Amino acid sequence: QHTHRPDGSPTLLKLGVSSGPFTTGIIGLQSPRYSIFGDTVNMASRMASNSVACTALEPFVHISPSAHALLAKSGSDEWME
Repeated sequence: QHTHRPDGSPTLLKLGVSSGPFTTGIIGLQSPRYSIFGDTVNMASRMASNSVACTALEPFVHISPSAHALLAKSGSDEWME
């Protein structure tokens, strides 16, 4: 099933995947929010920002070298499809 916006156009995604250290925490007193910090998060965000928008019919994901190494190490080729 494909998700479309109310005007009928497809939902577009920009994705970046990275792996590495990060820190989490709850920020704020009046309206607390859960946040994730670190170079790993910043790298994934930059990859997503510079990525090509994609749909379910045309998937495209930026993957960092560290995330690629972990996926390759898993022994599965399905992620490369």
